[in-house]
Amino acid sequence: MKKIAIIGCSPGSEMLAPFDDPEWEIWVIAEYCRRYPRVNKMFEIHNFKWTNPETQKLADIGIPFVVSSECPATILGRAHVEPFDYQRACDLMGRNYLASTCDYMLARAIMESPDVIGLWGMDMAVHDSEYFHQNPSANAWIGLAKGMGIDVFVPEESPLFKRTYIYGLTERPGMAPFTYDQFTALADDHQARIDQIKGQIEYLQSMMHAHDGTVQAYRQMARVARAIAGGNDVRDLKNACQIK
Repeated sequence: MKKIAIIGCSPGSEMLAPFDDPEWEIWVIAEYCRRYPRVNKMFEIHNFKWTNPETQKLADIGIPFVVSSECPATILGRAHVEPFDYQRACDLMGRNYLASTCDYMLARAIMESPDVIGLWGMDMAVHDSEYFHQNPSANAWIGLAKGMGIDVFVPEESPLFKRTYIYGLTERPGMAPFTYDQFTALADDHQARIDQIKGQIEYLQSMMHAHDGTVQAYRQMARVARAIAGGNDVRDLKNACQIK
């Protein structure tokens, strides 16, 4: 069974993706690739970003990379780099409806005819933002995938491809994508992660201090060894500690 996990950067469900399950291919937005424990494919479809040396370095990682067909030739010429097939995407949808990197990733996933596509870190629910206005096209690609017999999984934490009411029956326009309890649960989850990271930082700092003391001791011993090799008479510890 072929499973493709598409990962966005929305914190609500991003890190809930099945990174530990080898049955899933992990597809990510290239600039965020280093935050994940496992990546099988990266996407960068913004041509202007290739002027950034940091973006160019991503192509050196060697992970399969989907880019714009207008990407620089130095990047396109690499064996693991694949230009996005715009014509095939338009043929699938019947028109050009690529309004976000999520759309590109969904279109590319559909081209591989997987059994399942999962979407984590894709919310597109905040008004007056670029993502909110990209929501309709993402829903269209999800609908296309489902219409082609591909199972599409969207976690409960994500409001993508969902409505909180049924028009004509339980209509409640203007509702937030999450309830108070859901927002609070998400905040608590991330606070727990912060606390865990703080504990790791404290442990690492204590290890740094321990190693720093060892470094200083060895450096002083090196100075003593140099002094002895130079003919100095080092008779006791007090004398050794005064050597510079």
